[in-house]
Amino acid sequence: MTDIRYILFGRDWKGILSRIACFGVFFIFAVYPNFEMILIDGDSMVPTLTHGQLIILNKHTYKSDHPAVNDIVVIVEHHDNTKIVKRLVAGPGSTISIKDGFLCINGIINDAGPVFNGAGLDKVLCSNIPEFCYFYIGDNRVDSSFGIVGIEQIQGKVMFYE
Repeated sequence: MTDIRYILFGRDWKGILSRIACFGVFFIFAVYPNFEMILIDGDSMVPTLTHGQLIILNKHTYKSDHPAVNDIVVIVEHHDNTKIVKRLVAGPGSTISIKDGFLCINGIINDAGPVFNGAGLDKVLCSNIPEFCYFYIGDNRVDSSFGIVGIEQIQGKVMFYE
């Protein structure tokens, strides 16, 4: 009967080192290109993510699936290639407006807090989000940018944060 230690590690140091080298090559070529570690810079995602927090981005998530509402994503801005971390709050076909300072999605007030401390502010931001586009905003609604982003600008989904 074969011992499991022999299968995993081999009989000598050469076997152990060759398996470690194989794992290293696998990691470099298969795992590393699909993930990226990003340091949060700013307070637009407070309280979910804070300044200086480290997150792991899965770049492969949306190659086989579409983003979902409430996904936290990394967006690459076209004008300067900076990366921003935001939450997707609405998808294609949705209507986005502000009523009495609160973000409304399809006429329903989003309970995450007021936008810009804008009490009394009523405005339609987008009456119909285009296909393959999403509306994003940070969790800190008072101190966050927002807008519509095409799926090609979404670099991936945030998979891990503490």
